[in-house]
Amino acid sequence: MRLILYNMQYASGLNGSLYNYFKIWKHIKAPQNIIKNIAYELKTFAPDFLALVEIDSGSPRAKKQSQIKFLQDKLNLNYNANHLKYSEQDLRKLHKIPYFKHQENAFLSNTQIIETKFYFFSCGTKRLVIESKISVENKELTFIIVHLSLTHKNRQKQFIELSKIIENIKTPLIVAGDFNNFKGELEFTAFAKKTNLNIAHSSANEFKTYPSHNPKKHLDHVFYSNDISIKKYKVIPNLKYSDHLPILVDFVLK
Repeated sequence: MRLILYNMQYASGLNGSLYNYFKIWKHIKAPQNIIKNIAYELKTFAPDFLALVEIDSGSPRAKKQSQIKFLQDKLNLNYNANHLKYSEQDLRKLHKIPYFKHQENAFLSNTQIIETKFYFFSCGTKRLVIESKISVENKELTFIIVHLSLTHKNRQKQFIELSKIIENIKTPLIVAGDFNNFKGELEFTAFAKKTNLNIAHSSANEFKTYPSHNPKKHLDHVFYSNDISIKKYKVIPNLKYSDHLPILVDFVLK
């Protein structure tokens, strides 16, 4: 089975360079060829699952078209779980701005999703947790998709809350997302130990994902439980349509 994790930055085409960020028009109106190029490139890898961070569900930036639906159709991933990144409390402040109302995270699957739960961490603007369960090979498998806070203090609180969510999961588990661990892997050492999860990479340079034009940090990660075996793990270097590079993971259930 193949999972691709990708922080898409709403298919804005910004590659993480400081100069690129000042192209304000890309934040307001994403070039339509970008989402088409992303779909074309991802399809060549034939993923069974997509864990997507920062995807637009139909704002003026995306010409009011859902990037989630577009990728589903192009990649033949018939099932999805998606939600606005912001809690109801956040939306009371942001609901008048069309862009914020369509900023989502999503999990796409070629296998039917049995159950999905959405959680919100108690702190940070980036606080959505998506928990989706599927049935595959006569076994249940759970995916958790996260995007953690930009501040170290909030991330540490979020790791504790994420650990508590994981305590209640009895199936094989994959946790994937943008962890924003700017201080390195030491940020999640206690989290991995407490949850008994493995991390699917080494700290070698070829696994750095941010910024995409010249990767310096590994912010995007995949954790997995002991009843899963990782067969392949790599960063896809050519998809520089976001400030993050995507990660490809091939795995099997033991």
